[in-house]
Amino acid sequence: MAGRLAGKVAFITAAGQGIGRGAALAFAREGAQVWATDLNPKALAGIEGQHGIRSLEVYQPGDRFWSFQLIEAGLLVALAAVLLAIAVWLVHRRTG
Repeated sequence: MAGRLAGKVAFITAAGQGIGRGAALAFAREGAQVWATDLNPKALAGIEGQHGIRSLEVYQPGDRFWSFQLIEAGLLVALAAVLLAIAVWLVHRRTG
């Protein structure tokens, strides 16, 4: 199925439901090779195989390593948001 995304690869997170699911299906319909992930493997099972979508398990329930990794990733995102806010404030202050 050739489309605007033919020959492209898409890695879609939170693809089990909502916007992530819609994005995965839309990208696949447009010809992309889609790798879909979600923390809830049951939700992800509903789209695996549709339009050639493949799933990739990224979380094992009860796996403490992944729990710590998710917390660490959340902290890094929060830190990045704070640094971005400071940068925007500094630029605004200089041009203000």
